Amino acid sequence: MIKSEEILQRFHRIKMLMDATKSKAFKDTSLSSTEVRILLKIPLDEEITPTKLSELTNFSNTLITFSADSLEEKGLIERNRGTDKRTIKLKLTEKGRLRQQMDRKEFNENFDRMISKLSDQELEDMIKSFDAVILYLQKLVDS
Repeated sequence: MIKSEEILQRFHRIKMLMDATKSKAFKDTSLSSTEVRILLKIPLDEEITPTKLSELTNFSNTLITFSADSLEEKGLIERNRGTDKRTIKLKLTEKGRLRQQMDRKEFNENFDRMISKLSDQELEDMIKSFDAVILYLQKLVDS
């Protein structure tokens, strides 16, 4: 197997494990993992359009709309019409802000526990490797 395939497999495996970690962290919640991801992407004190949220999450507009319906029913977000009446904007309610902060704190604590198992050298190597991949991918995007 060539190195690029091995690297892609590992990136895929990391993504799958990160998703599983998120699901485990939020297993005691009344929200789906999709709803949690959407909730975490809504700015604390700003409105956001469903289209922008779709771009940030890589979810379809349909999934954003469906999940926004559920989050609104649960009192975590509210929908507001834009000034031109055609644009819908989503905003966290107070309950949504508190929930977002709690979920973010819980995820960060779980992630900190996970990486605390690595040595300082392993962490430095990981950061350098990620930086190299980011730099390479950014060059591809910019060219």
